[in-house]
Amino acid sequence: MPEFKRANVIMFYVSKGGEVETMPMIEAALERGKAVLVPVIKTRKKKMVVSEVMDPDKDLVRGPYGIYQPKAHFEVFHPRSIDLAIVPGVAFDKKGNRLGRGMGYYDKFLTRLRPGVPTVGLAFKFQVVRKLPTLSHDRPVTKLLTA
Repeated sequence: MPEFKRANVIMFYVSKGGEVETMPMIEAALERGKAVLVPVIKTRKKKMVVSEVMDPDKDLVRGPYGIYQPKAHFEVFHPRSIDLAIVPGVAFDKKGNRLGRGMGYYDKFLTRLRPGVPTVGLAFKFQVVRKLPTLSHDRPVTKLLTA
């Protein structure tokens, strides 16, 4: 994907049950010398930040909601450092609107990216529907890839 080739800093989600598996993509990015950032959930502040992962086997632990994230002592990276964001979703529509898990972490975070940064949703074909209801704070993805 051209967006992947051009990007130096890529944000991935670490997949969990039922989501498109991202670990092979994370490993491919690391092998190509790209910086890989993954979300860290700050439940008290209801906020998501990102931190770098250099070795997924050593750097990740199970965090809030059962999602793997960097261990306790991690460096937070500014969202504007991201060149490409890979985004999860429960469902997507053909316009890139996404249905998340209802907490709003990604919608809030995506507003902090540089303008024009590509956001790519990953979904299985059955997760793509004709149309999703949207609210003013919802952030669609710029591209949708299906498995």
